[in-house]
Amino acid sequence: MTPERLLSTAIAPALLELQQCAISDSPEARRFLLAIALQESALTRRRQFITGAGETGPAASFWQFEQGGGCKGVLTHFLVAPCMRRMCEHYNVAPTPAGLWEAMRYQDI
Repeated sequence: MTPERLLSTAIAPALLELQQCAISDSPEARRFLLAIALQESALTRRRQFITGAGETGPAASFWQFEQGGGCKGVLTHFLVAPCMRRMCEHYNVAPTPAGLWEAMRYQDI
């Protein structure tokens, strides 16, 4: 995955979707999301790689969310959870940490 492709196929569409949750699209938001993905996965793996064990780590997606961390957090935080649950419904994803984690392995938006 190239940074340009991630911006056009995932980050820009995601920010467009998130406008209904009062999250604005901006150059800063795009840079921030791209920087996280580059730092966490170098855009090379959708599952956390552990030396000697392969892709067996607890984190998933280019942003490396863990079920009990980021996935649980966005589904339970009082400001974010209502919108995140609507997004899960929109994408036919179970609004659970496990459901979101599994979907993030294959759905970049």
